[in-house]
Amino acid sequence: MSWLFLSDDANTRAVCTNNIGTLWSQQSNPRLRTKPDSDDDDNESESNSESESESGEDDEIDDTDNGGNENLLDDDDDDDEEEDAQQHETEEDLNQLTCVLLKLRLKAKGLPVSGRKAELINRLLTGKSSKKVKAWKKSDAKKLLTNLIYSNTPGVERMSTEGIYQSNEAFQDYSFEQFKRYLSTIRASAKKYNERAEISEREIWSDKMKFPRNSTTIRGYPHWDEHLSSILLTNDVKDGKANRMKPRELHASRKEYKEFPLGVFRDHIYQEKRRQREEAGWVFRRNNKGRKKHEAGINALSDDWNQIKYNKDYNDICEMMAGKNDEELVS
Repeated sequence: MSWLFLSDDANTRAVCTNNIGTLWSQQSNPRLRTKPDSDDDDNESESNSESESESGEDDEIDDTDNGGNENLLDDDDDDDEEEDAQQHETEEDLNQLTCVLLKLRLKAKGLPVSGRKAELINRLLTGKSSKKVKAWKKSDAKKLLTNLIYSNTPGVERMSTEGIYQSNEAFQDYSFEQFKRYLSTIRASAKKYNERAEISEREIWSDKMKFPRNSTTIRGYPHWDEHLSSILLTNDVKDGKANRMKPRELHASRKEYKEFPLGVFRDHIYQEKRRQREEAGWVFRRNNKGRKKHEAGINALSDDWNQIKYNKDYNDICEMMAGKNDEELVS
């Protein structure tokens, strides 16, 4: 090809230069090599073989996909078998696990993970719901249990700890071990409270017997807290009569008031007005509203508990009577 560069024709030199560049690039990069026209049949056979190989690869891909799906189904079956195995686990089986594994299982079931190992095991066995449990100090369970123990509700003292625990769903939001501790603490506190109340009452009556209260004060007029005038003055202030009349006029309006000196009676008027005026304040209304709400809630919980216990006792009696009737019929 070198002789083409000796030609004087510029077009001839350019064509040769381009051909040489094309050949050089084909030699350096095999992908750019062109095949002769005589190999058309070979090209067709090669294309057919390539299409067959591609279809084979597609089949292999489909097989791998099916295999992946089968593996997923196998994994699901394994998960189901694992769940069934967990459901049939006993307390001894769970006791062999660490707290970390127990908490992981509780977390997977949406259950609380706090507490000791025994509480975690009991929670897994009982399968409590995933609802958020209130702290014991602020729970309805504590209010109900405290009211049952402090008020000496009939039948509670004869019930076992497990019986009390099973008597209300609010108690079952906590583990049995926790409930036993709470019940023991409340019973001990109620015992101390009753002992102190009994001692105080006994001492008060003893002091009253030793030092009886006179019918009048040392100044010679009756005791205000025991006299009918205190009730009458409360009504007069509430009705507005005390505001419409001067203290002297109010004092002379009732014979009960006249048993007290005017100065003493006037002081009681001012005290009663101040007391009723402060009752209208927001602090008093807030505290009174909260107290009523608290008492209403406790009374509702106690009524529900008594109703549930009554129904249970009634059903137990009916079952017992039915059993006796069956025995009589058999005999």
